[in-house]
Amino acid sequence: SVSLSADGNTAIVGGVNDNSSAGAAWVWTRSGGVWTQQGNKLVGSGAVGPFVHQGASVSLSGDGYTAIVGGPDDNANAGAVWVFNASVGGPTVTALSAGNNLTLVWPDSATGYRVESTLSLSPPTSWGNVTGTFQTNGGFISIVLPIPGPQKFYRLVKP
Repeated sequence: SVSLSADGNTAIVGGVNDNSSAGAAWVWTRSGGVWTQQGNKLVGSGAVGPFVHQGASVSLSGDGYTAIVGGPDDNANAGAVWVFNASVGGPTVTALSAGNNLTLVWPDSATGYRVESTLSLSPPTSWGNVTGTFQTNGGFISIVLPIPGPQKFYRLVKP
């Protein structure tokens, strides 16, 4: 799958069969008509199982700084989502679904962040604070949220 930023100069490309179907995604930027890969491939941490297929779905924010990579076959087809934020070099957030709940997990070394959500990544994007009970366990911080309607996007922000 492929997604472009609002100005069309940043792209994310998913490759579900990379690394024996673990999957990955790559970010590219265009300058002067030439596309250049930015950094290493994106591979979310904490994947469960060998055939996760990260990159089956990808999305890029309008400004091109937030990338979302889906792996529909993670954890015996429960699926997971990984969020990468280039603007702040923030931690990787893993999203796990179970039943009607979504659990967001990130390393507890990422202190001082808050969770925000929005219904769309298309500009103008309006982010709001997420409230709930945050738990720290085994080196990770997590929050369990009810799965909303058709889509919702989350990010960590350091105020």
